[in-house]
Amino acid sequence: MPLLGSLGVQRLAVGGAATDACVLCTAIDAHVRGVRVAVLEDLAAATRGRGERALDLMRESLGLCVCSWRAWLAQLGK
Repeated sequence: MPLLGSLGVQRLAVGGAATDACVLCTAIDAHVRGVRVAVLEDLAAATRGRGERALDLMRESLGLCVCSWRAWLAQLGK
């Protein structure tokens, strides 16, 4: 059983230094395992253009929440 599942994780916020690599792969990996993923766009970095394309892919193709960390924290209470 994957680690997140064994820990009972249902939501995951992702950020990092490589939006188009590590952040994208982590978000997809969690998403296909049924975890609700939020990508914190203001806490993710990438080369110009590549990061935006990765965020668009996660938002439009995967239907993930791509938002600021403040918006993510605000929606936790809902």
